[in-house]
Amino acid sequence: MSDRLTEKTSGVFKYDLKDFKHKVGEFNDYDAFFAYNMAVKKLGEYEDEHESLKAELERLKHENARLEEEYLDQVEILLDDKKQLKLEIAILREKLRKCIT
Repeated sequence: MSDRLTEKTSGVFKYDLKDFKHKVGEFNDYDAFFAYNMAVKKLGEYEDEHESLKAELERLKHENARLEEEYLDQVEILLDDKKQLKLEIAILREKLRKCIT
């Protein structure tokens, strides 16, 4: 569901208010029409940027989750390696002790 206030148009103007029904003569003069058009255009551009940023945020969240999982996997491997090295050191110490005595 979109929470946009504007929609892209296929006409002369890039945006218009979403679901707004214009009436003939609704603008008293060109300045009022121009101000309306520029405001709606700017709002549409802000909404486009907002949607783009939301999509980028979702992409970054997924990337962060993937990296976090990869990091945790690497930590687990390193901990397993550490345990294995401790075991090997203990075995070597025992062998060394037997050789010395």
